[in-house]
Amino acid sequence: MLSLIDRAFLDKRKIIRESGNRYLVECYDYDMKIGYFVGMFINGIFVILTFLLITHSSTPEGRKLAELTGLQREDISFLAIDDLKTLINSNISNDPRIVRMFVEAGCESILDMNFQLNVFGDYHWLRDETKQNSELAKLIAEYIQMGNSDEEYFEND
Repeated sequence: MLSLIDRAFLDKRKIIRESGNRYLVECYDYDMKIGYFVGMFINGIFVILTFLLITHSSTPEGRKLAELTGLQREDISFLAIDDLKTLINSNISNDPRIVRMFVEAGCESILDMNFQLNVFGDYHWLRDETKQNSELAKLIAEYIQMGNSDEEYFEND
């Protein structure tokens, strides 16, 4: 069985040059984009420094999420939107406003993983009973003052 790193580099993935010698390499779990490996070239060798979940404030999707919601790095950490276990064990797929927010930011793969865990039992290794059925969608909606309907929050579209 191939590791996540092997699968991420088997196919040609989009590589984004961030600044100077820092690069983001898209990382997929099968067909779902889950984040980026951050790396740099050192003496002609690409060295992976860290991994960023797709919702992290330093990714293109994280920046789009911040643009759509006004959430900053500290807000994302407070809401645990940068924690895969929290996201896929929560109820985010049940709130159309939150779904739309994630889709518009390009983070729909998180919703797909959430759905697959809760419906098919995929990603069972990420199941966390302490976070299961958390009211994350409600917390996010209240935190960014979404209002009671999709139309209220997205009325400026």
